[in-house]
Amino acid sequence: MKLFRSLSIAAFLASSVALSPLVANADHHEAGEGTFKLDAITCWDLGTMETEEEAAYTLLMLYGYHSGINKKIEHSAAGIQMALGAVGTVCEENPEMTALDALAKAMKK
Repeated sequence: MKLFRSLSIAAFLASSVALSPLVANADHHEAGEGTFKLDAITCWDLGTMETEEEAAYTLLMLYGYHSGINKKIEHSAAGIQMALGAVGTVCEENPEMTALDALAKAMKK
């Protein structure tokens, strides 16, 4: 997938509008009104987002969350790109997997 090979600059500039489909489906994600749960976002959700920027923004947010809970504070652009590229491979093989689980699996490779 082209999305997982590189992050566009738009991902870094994305606003909360980028997450509108997740918020609109808040009931699907079992969160409160106007919210969503990071651990409920699936690979299918990522793959079916309306734009690459939206998916890239979400992936970058998930990467940051995953890094934070694992107390990983040192990063490189190449490392992030490699991890997000690996997420694409994992997600293509497992569309029902949560994006956080796919990210964890991809980062172990």
